[in-house]
Amino acid sequence: MHNPYKPIPMRIARTVVETDDQSLKSFELVFEREADREKFFAKYRPGQFCQLSIFGKGEAPFGVASAAWEGDFVRFTINKIGVFTRAIHKMKSGDAISMRGPLGNGFPIEDWKGSNILIIGGGYAFTTLFALAQHLLAPEIRSQYNDLTVIYGAREPGLFLYKEEIETWYKRDDINLYQAIDRPVEGWSHFVGYVPTVTKEIAPSAENT
Repeated sequence: MHNPYKPIPMRIARTVVETDDQSLKSFELVFEREADREKFFAKYRPGQFCQLSIFGKGEAPFGVASAAWEGDFVRFTINKIGVFTRAIHKMKSGDAISMRGPLGNGFPIEDWKGSNILIIGGGYAFTTLFALAQHLLAPEIRSQYNDLTVIYGAREPGLFLYKEEIETWYKRDDINLYQAIDRPVEGWSHFVGYVPTVTKEIAPSAENT
């Protein structure tokens, strides 16, 4: 039986600096043991979080920022703001780290089947919402839901997360994506304005949403 409170040995497979100011970095962790991988993904749901721990540095909770279908890794996007987060930002591919989870209830995705989905987020709080959108876009899952709309805002273009992945969303016809920045920037071709204002302008339907 999977015990979410027992530390799982993990290893950093890949790191990505997400923002131009280099304050946010994503870490893709892989499992040292196949049995742990199977147990984790059997339980994981978008919206859950895990506790990451570094020996001698402590432990902290982070929302999972990946969908199960993306690969045999678990992604976390971490803002460099304290002792623990500064320590993890210094880590590199191949380094060992411990993880507990998944924890929390996750989003009630089973209850949403057959409904329109509206996801609204901003800044680095978009991590678990990104995981939710990625989950819904899986080929075997997308048809279970109706319209999928994502409104995502940031202060400036360089502060958006997951730029490569989100660029692929624009090429799909089964997701309505709206990105917005606070103030005009040369070369920006999407929305300008705060997220509540942009949401009002887009005016997504509340029916069956």
